[in-house]
Amino acid sequence: MLQPFNPHYFHQIVTVKRKNDYLAPKHSTVVYSAFLFKAVVLTVLLVSCAKCLCAQIDPHIPRPEFPKSPQDAFGIRQPIPPPVVQPTPPAYRPQGGYDPFNPRAQQPPALQPPNASQIPNLIYPDLPNTKPPTQAQIQQEFIALARPKSEAYNNRANKYLQEMYADFRETAPAGYPIKPLAEHRNAYLKARKELTDMLDGKIPLSLKRAVFIVENTFDARLTWAEYNAQIAQAVRTIKPFIPDSTRPKLIYSALMKYWTDTTKDPLTQKIHLPIRYDFIDYLGEKDFKKYLVSKLLRTQTGQCHSMPLLYKILSDELGGKSFIAFAPMHSYIQHQDEKGNWLHLELTNMRYVNGATYAQTGYVKAENVKKGMYLTPLSDYQTIVYCLTDLLIQYGKLYPTDPENFILESCHLALQYFPNFYVPKLLIANVHTNRFHWEVAKAGFPKMETIAKNAYYQRYFNNMMRAYNEVDALGYEIIPLETYDKWLHSLV
Repeated sequence: MLQPFNPHYFHQIVTVKRKNDYLAPKHSTVVYSAFLFKAVVLTVLLVSCAKCLCAQIDPHIPRPEFPKSPQDAFGIRQPIPPPVVQPTPPAYRPQGGYDPFNPRAQQPPALQPPNASQIPNLIYPDLPNTKPPTQAQIQQEFIALARPKSEAYNNRANKYLQEMYADFRETAPAGYPIKPLAEHRNAYLKARKELTDMLDGKIPLSLKRAVFIVENTFDARLTWAEYNAQIAQAVRTIKPFIPDSTRPKLIYSALMKYWTDTTKDPLTQKIHLPIRYDFIDYLGEKDFKKYLVSKLLRTQTGQCHSMPLLYKILSDELGGKSFIAFAPMHSYIQHQDEKGNWLHLELTNMRYVNGATYAQTGYVKAENVKKGMYLTPLSDYQTIVYCLTDLLIQYGKLYPTDPENFILESCHLALQYFPNFYVPKLLIANVHTNRFHWEVAKAGFPKMETIAKNAYYQRYFNNMMRAYNEVDALGYEIIPLETYDKWLHSLV
């Protein structure tokens, strides 16, 4: 029987022949003859097998080619078009490639804005001038509705409405003002007029002035002279720590010292204590003054809304170039170092952080960064729009249903300057939600079947859902307060 070829045996034979010269020539010849015989037989068998295989192959069938690319390996035979060269993204890593959480964006553009003095039409059409149905009519319509078209759909809709109604009863006031007071209307119209004049280029852009306009509307006791004096005092305190005002790096270092150390005004010798984060009611839900820059100047305590605004005001006054940027429910400062790299300055702990710090909440997506929602420095025009939305937030606390469409008009104007700004769209959704709530509350919170049959309530409901869809299309996600609070305390 033919033994298989054993390379180890061949190695042993060669070694014995080379080392044992005393072996007889006859013995060596026999060993090599046996090996050659086995090799010849094995070669013959291999050739025979190859001929048999070749005889079974149809010569008319093309032989498969070795895949030249991964697409060929998966059976994609059509030619692959050359890759499309994408435009350069606005943010890069130093080693190359897009990094959404550590952007080195270009300078915020200073584009010529549209004419803000011409207020466009409302985002949603006015509701029909028809009287709402009475409670008796609603009950008759509900009784007349014998069988819903889709029982499963109505069950889901009614469950959704019940959850919404429960939230309405728990959070909303007993009633909404129908018409704003004349003093409020005139004050807010005047404030919006001055902000839009800045956006139109009729008066110079000034964040210091814009913040005062907004806060003076909320608290008329704040005067321009008092507010301006507080800013001037802070600038006097910081200037001695800037040996060369032409170098922004030295300006930022002086601001860091003013923020974190005890300093003194060289003119009045007044002591300025380090600025601290105020964790008590930092969202201003119980006291909206916690949201204000004037409160920060008065108490040296603030939060993530007032701190970045004051920092940018002081930076502008000192000749620096700092910009406000957003994260979910948060704002902070971005500026460039001497090499042109964008730095993230977190004012909660007054430290430079990596952009991934803001992604730890899990609510910063690459899509949000590319659209300019998060981690992107605001231009000067966009910062004034930011102040305009602060004005609308104050107005919305007084008149949640926006009875004279002041919020809707102003939000539509804000979106012309800042299309991807999520705050105006959230304010629009709040207005339509409050309007829907007010109407269904007066009707005794009817079920979905009644709303679907009544054009008056359907209009309110559709406007509310349309506003929600626009917020969702922007990619905005509401971060739970517990998640944000946990992340915020982790910074300290």
